[in-house]
Amino acid sequence: MTRPLIPFLLLALVGVASVAACSASSSPAPSARRERIGQTAASLSGDDAVNLAEQWVAVQLTYCQSPNGAPDGDQACSPVCNRYSDPAWDPYRSDCSGLVSWAWQLPPPGRVTWEFAPFQTDITYEIDGNTMQPGDACNNYDHIVLFKNWNVQGQNATFIEEPGCSSATPYAHEFTSDVSINGSNVYIAWEGNNFTAIRYSGLQSCTPSCQDANTIIGSDCSAGNCAAFGSQCVNDNLGARCVFYACPAQGTAAFCQDQSTIGNCTDGAVSFGNCGQFGANCVNDNLGARCVFSECPAQGTATVCMPDGHTIGTCNNGAITFGDCGVFGCNCVQDSLPARCVFYACPPDGDATVCMTDGHTLGNCHDGSVALSDCGATGTTCSTIGGTAHCEGPLDAKLVAKESPGAQPDPSKQADYTACAGQPVTLTLDVQDVGTFGWSDVNGTKPTDYGTAVRLGTSDGTKHDWSDMLTGGSRISITQSSNPTVSPSGNSCTDKSGCNQTVFTISGTAPATAGVVKTTWQMVDESRGWFGPVMSATFNVSACAASVSPGRAPQGATPGPPPAVDPGNQGGGGGSSSSGCSAAARVPGSDRTTPLWLLFGLSLVVRIARPRASRSRATCGPCRARCRRPPSPGSAPGQSPADCSSERGRPRCSPRWGRCRGTSRKSS
Repeated sequence: MTRPLIPFLLLALVGVASVAACSASSSPAPSARRERIGQTAASLSGDDAVNLAEQWVAVQLTYCQSPNGAPDGDQACSPVCNRYSDPAWDPYRSDCSGLVSWAWQLPPPGRVTWEFAPFQTDITYEIDGNTMQPGDACNNYDHIVLFKNWNVQGQNATFIEEPGCSSATPYAHEFTSDVSINGSNVYIAWEGNNFTAIRYSGLQSCTPSCQDANTIIGSDCSAGNCAAFGSQCVNDNLGARCVFYACPAQGTAAFCQDQSTIGNCTDGAVSFGNCGQFGANCVNDNLGARCVFSECPAQGTATVCMPDGHTIGTCNNGAITFGDCGVFGCNCVQDSLPARCVFYACPPDGDATVCMTDGHTLGNCHDGSVALSDCGATGTTCSTIGGTAHCEGPLDAKLVAKESPGAQPDPSKQADYTACAGQPVTLTLDVQDVGTFGWSDVNGTKPTDYGTAVRLGTSDGTKHDWSDMLTGGSRISITQSSNPTVSPSGNSCTDKSGCNQTVFTISGTAPATAGVVKTTWQMVDESRGWFGPVMSATFNVSACAASVSPGRAPQGATPGPPPAVDPGNQGGGGGSSSSGCSAAARVPGSDRTTPLWLLFGLSLVVRIARPRASRSRATCGPCRARCRRPPSPGSAPGQSPADCSSERGRPRCSPRWGRCRGTSRKSS
């Protein structure tokens, strides 16, 4: 994003003070090159040496072990050196040592590797590799390279070389390489070899300093004008350097040069960047100078959609990072909600579930974002049967409707329905097959027998198989429902085989004790486990008013004339006592109570005159009418508790059905 101020960096970072050196072309005119050759060794700087070598790099001067036009003894090269011609270069060999000789302005055709240190030390000497400066060299017996600059001090550097005719790049070029240094020994990873760091004694060397507030003396002893770049010369613990007027002498800072240009300072040096190039403005507030993107607020966070419809920008105090929603199958949407990536299968707002096209991945959508889960990990598939995407197994169920015929909704809202204590209760559950396999009950037990032992069982989803409070049972086979063979692909009906629904009827008796009771059921395949939703209903049980029997006044009503005592009565419409089996003690046609002695006499006469079978019927008739009721669901005749018998002249309920016993004789 930033564009360095090149002339200033050459002065401040490299320490070159010569204006001519900073502005030299990479391929100067021949007259300028001849002028270089005429320089004395004492006036040659390290940067001059690098610039001279860069002239060969600029034209990719071909490797030769002889001057231009002379026979070449290297068998890997052409028999005659035929390269780019320049009067200043032609006398030099264009091999590795010839390049260094040209850069150091040594006499042509140049020295060879063993004529430099560490082999010969008349004009060169060894140095610590960590102190190498531009214009130094690394030499071994077979090859020499010119040091250009550090990229990371002591770790990575740029060099210039002529590599050889057999190289992939048989011409002068630069290369960057990691280095490992131990004293004067330098291992250059690019070359895969060790070298000795050396310096040419003819190169000028000075300690950078400030001549005055505007003039800096560089390491090559030349002078540079800091003021020409809006800077001043500063010499502190970091050394002499040009410090830009808008920068602190030490540390980092940023400033806005104008509305679109930002300056970034490091220890007085500055580099400039163009905010406008990226659709941003330079803003300098309490957070400091920075580029603020046109669509972002200067402070805080936000998200924005780019015009292409799939790129989302995330803003943080004006800076922006971009993401591509399209990589994830999304579009960027910006509406009443913040900008966001909206998954193609999700609505832009609200919650939803969707099935992916692979058939087993379920997506849970929230305001356009999606969280994916794999139904296949649990052995299920993603299905939209029933209208909502969900993971379903081979067996699945859906409750279509529940009803309690004849029951009233509970006005107190404590339960679904009301029920009378001790009275019959019925509940129906309409269940639909929304799974893969059909339902039947043939006691299938094989691993592949999906849905062949299907029943309705007592369950709350975690606990199973208890005796239901209404029915006393824990299972109802699908064969006892309205449709004994249910098919998920069948029609929406319940009354015949092949429909995709069936109705279970749950019949039982409300408890004798008042309160809210709950009946809870779930589908189960005995060979595979429980499936589908837990289905339940609640009943608010209370004591209800007694029903009116023939000859008996409703509770709380004014009694009418008492019935006559008929010795031949077979258990007809007489009133009953609390046991329901005693005759009323009133004389017909009279509103007076019969004296006790007369009642006893009449009773004795009736007992003597009545046949034994008739006496038994008179005693048990009202009881039988009260006690006899249909057996509970699932019980067989002869097992109902609602039988009637008489013992010692008093009726009672007997565990046998349809029989009445007298005092000691069997009734008819």
